[in-house]
Amino acid sequence: LDLAHNAFTGDLPAGLGELTKLEDLDLEGNHLSTLHPAMARLTKLTELNLGDNPWEPGLPVDEDGFVEPSSGESNNAFLRRCIAAQHVPGSKEQGSK
Repeated sequence: LDLAHNAFTGDLPAGLGELTKLEDLDLEGNHLSTLHPAMARLTKLTELNLGDNPWEPGLPVDEDGFVEPSSGESNNAFLRRCIAAQHVPGSKEQGSK
């Protein structure tokens, strides 16, 4: 799913976490600052691009400003680590059922 360079701001909709069979997600070049906890449901991701967004402090950004998994870390484990690192008021995983 290519959502790169769409001028999205803040947080993505929780509904994105419902795309549980999603394998490729490109969010590069937006104005995203947080990851919704529902994104932890994206367990099938093989490709993930979070680059070039103004992430909130706490996300694992390297010295070049990239947010990416550690060597050997799955994309889902990385998303979970990013979500856990955020200290964003009101970002609880509570969707309506």
